[in-house]
Amino acid sequence: MKTAYVLLLLALCACQDDTRPATPAGPDASAPDGSFDAHRQVDLLSEPDVQANLDAERPPAPEPAFVQLNLDPRQATFSRDEHPTATALVFDRFGDTLNDVALVWSVVPPGAGEIDAQGRVTFLAEGAGAVRACATPDLCGRATFFVDDEGATLVLTAPLPGAILSGQPSIEVRGQTSSGAAVFVNDVAVPVAADGSFVTAVPAVFGLNRLVTLADDGVRRPTAIDVREVLYAPRLLPVTPEGVDLGPALILRIAQRLLDADAVPPEPNADGRVLCTDVASVIELLLSRSEPMRLLGDPHVATGPPVDLTLTDVEIGTPEVELRFTDEGLEAFVRFGDLALTTSGEMRLEGETFSLDGVVTLGATGYVSIAIEAGPDGTPGIRLLGADVAVESLSANLVDSTAQAVFDTVGSILRGVIEGVGRDLVVELLHERLPGFVELGLGDTLGPLRDVPLDVEGQDSRPPIHLRLGFTVAGPATTADAALTLSLAGEVKQPSPPLSLHETPGVAVEDDDTGPSFPPDAAATIAVRMSTLNAILHEVWRQGALTFDLTPSLPESLRGFVSGARLDARLPPLVVGSPAGSQHLFEVQLGEVDLFADVPGRAMPDHFVVSARSGASLSIVDGRVRFELVEPPDLRVVLRETSGDSAILPPDALAELIAILVWPQAREALGDALDLSLGEISLGLDALQGLAPGVSSLRVLPTFPVPPRLRGGWLVLTAAVQAELE
Repeated sequence: MKTAYVLLLLALCACQDDTRPATPAGPDASAPDGSFDAHRQVDLLSEPDVQANLDAERPPAPEPAFVQLNLDPRQATFSRDEHPTATALVFDRFGDTLNDVALVWSVVPPGAGEIDAQGRVTFLAEGAGAVRACATPDLCGRATFFVDDEGATLVLTAPLPGAILSGQPSIEVRGQTSSGAAVFVNDVAVPVAADGSFVTAVPAVFGLNRLVTLADDGVRRPTAIDVREVLYAPRLLPVTPEGVDLGPALILRIAQRLLDADAVPPEPNADGRVLCTDVASVIELLLSRSEPMRLLGDPHVATGPPVDLTLTDVEIGTPEVELRFTDEGLEAFVRFGDLALTTSGEMRLEGETFSLDGVVTLGATGYVSIAIEAGPDGTPGIRLLGADVAVESLSANLVDSTAQAVFDTVGSILRGVIEGVGRDLVVELLHERLPGFVELGLGDTLGPLRDVPLDVEGQDSRPPIHLRLGFTVAGPATTADAALTLSLAGEVKQPSPPLSLHETPGVAVEDDDTGPSFPPDAAATIAVRMSTLNAILHEVWRQGALTFDLTPSLPESLRGFVSGARLDARLPPLVVGSPAGSQHLFEVQLGEVDLFADVPGRAMPDHFVVSARSGASLSIVDGRVRFELVEPPDLRVVLRETSGDSAILPPDALAELIAILVWPQAREALGDALDLSLGEISLGLDALQGLAPGVSSLRVLPTFPVPPRLRGGWLVLTAAVQAELE
């Protein structure tokens, strides 16, 4: 069949009737102007003037095999006021384009849109749809579209950015979105009403809570998003223009083992200094170095007749001290086993005079019970509860044998005089001097805490800091054979009312007033309420420590398109426990920090909001406690408002600049605000002179060998204590 068809074509092209002129292949081979078109397709079998083999079969016409449909322009979403153009290409099974194929056009689903004869598409409704072009009922091309006039809207009415909340641990998030949009708060889906309103409760944790609210219509990208932070605390400490009353702020706990560890008094080292590890050893050394002759006043202790006696010297010997806490306070038992009195004088007996020169050795035990109280001015005070002295032994080595015999006689006047002198001496030491030493020692130890200045000089654009901290004894408490607990009330005082830029309802407090948990094996423990640290940061913030002009710090590379920048923290910084898994003890939080960037040519500055999280460690070196903020911080930056088409800097790039330009200043300001001294404590001469005038200094040297702990809103420092006497 094909061979016959080819031969027929060759015959038609090569043969002609000699009686007729040559003609084009057919009338249709001529162009409209009558010229011959060699490329024009001609149906030879249908031409009446063509002599052909009518037995030949016409070749089959190419059939459509694929329809390709396109929308121009091609984009992910369209709005209803946009009109793309639809075009189609039809191909046969060999991939060749077929022309003049009649197509049936439509838009599905019905009502989604219309298409005119020129392929112009008109969208009638929002949502998904497609333009179809069918060559046959079973062969269609398809171009899908999605119509969305605008992305989901999102307006939050609660909570306000930078809100400070207290009470129940819940944050109500309330707002409005476009009808049909889905809302997520911190990745949790929120029910949305038919009118687009929504409300949900988010669990709150102590500290800054970041709320990320997202409205998604399933089409537009990026989705509508709102990022804001609020501060939550179970309760708040009120603030005044003068500062903050902290209430219980510090707790000092002295365990029984520090009071009396049954330690042997150490020997002095080469330079005459002695290190003691318990209070009983300190008192033993002080008593052994006391000068009893100064306590006697008049050494002429008896005037005759019959006894005229003067003490020329008194040696304490080596006293043994036992101390214990009671439920009422403190008990001290002191045994003087070899109290030596050097005597001089005479005794008249039956007209004769006998010398009393010699040495009398006395053994006595003294007991004193005292209560430790808080004085009206917040200083520690002592109240005597009871005291007694028992002379256990009395012996003499007198020069005169008659005087010696008389002394050895039980009930003699001489013996009574000597015993009375020894008793009075022990009473003076234990009933007067020892309680006075304890009272003055506590006063010297805690007195410096009554007024602690916090002064940090300003630097560059950072303002100076001037605060006064005060801690006074509020409630001493003792537990028998266990510990003395001194609770100190505190306050943070402003030297003058601060010109605060932001209102604040108070200082965040985390703990529930149950108190700290003390290590059972610690000799001494210092517990610092975290609200104390946060109150300091709060008042530093009120003085404007985190509000400063960044313009002088701008690098030259930015000055061409940023003419100025300012930083303003709307929330006070906060110290909280670090999240689970962190290698740091604390986390310092900064949130809702406004950063304004002035852009030339724009009416309003670009408004960014910065939040920062930084792990913090506690270092105690040479008696100074300092919080160190680690590098780098976790910085988040979001654009809140711009008067241009876009922000002058992308938020991620701005976060990198903040880490370089701003964070060092904020880090230094926060570190300086939490730089505290727990160094050596020196007892004043008043405390020493009354008991041991020969001791020139007594210093208490705390060390902190155990890492601090953070539990229930309290920072607990375990201390080892040594006392150095010189």
